[in-house]
Amino acid sequence: MKRNYAGDVLRNFLIVIVFLCHSSYLFSNDKVISLIGTATGWAMEMFFVLSGFFIAIKYMQKNIPTVKEIAIHEWVKIYPEYFMGYIMCVFLEYWQKHYYGDMGSILQFVKKSLLNLGLLQSWVPNEDYYFSFNGVSWFLSSLFFAIC
Repeated sequence: MKRNYAGDVLRNFLIVIVFLCHSSYLFSNDKVISLIGTATGWAMEMFFVLSGFFIAIKYMQKNIPTVKEIAIHEWVKIYPEYFMGYIMCVFLEYWQKHYYGDMGSILQFVKKSLLNLGLLQSWVPNEDYYFSFNGVSWFLSSLFFAIC
């Protein structure tokens, strides 16, 4: 597949917008924070559309016909790195909760862990679940949710 430089520029622009949203605590102007917050919603939607578009083009050129095959191929490609990050997040989340004495329900921690392990947290319509552990896993879970 030929490199799509316009798509790269747009994706990088969207990444900067999302980064600014996650760094909005650095800004003191409420209007700037509001603008960044509004732009972030748009940026995430566009990022999802672009990701789907580039994935579709890639697999159309490889002649992989079914969505199931695409999902399996993406899963195999992404999951090993995700799993290493998942292990770190589980450890850090557990340590943080234990250190600050906020263990809450251990059953809920295990549920969130297992959902994140399978990249299924976006399937639960509860912010405590789909944003648990880290934002990257939410994005990947949402992509797999859209594919399936």
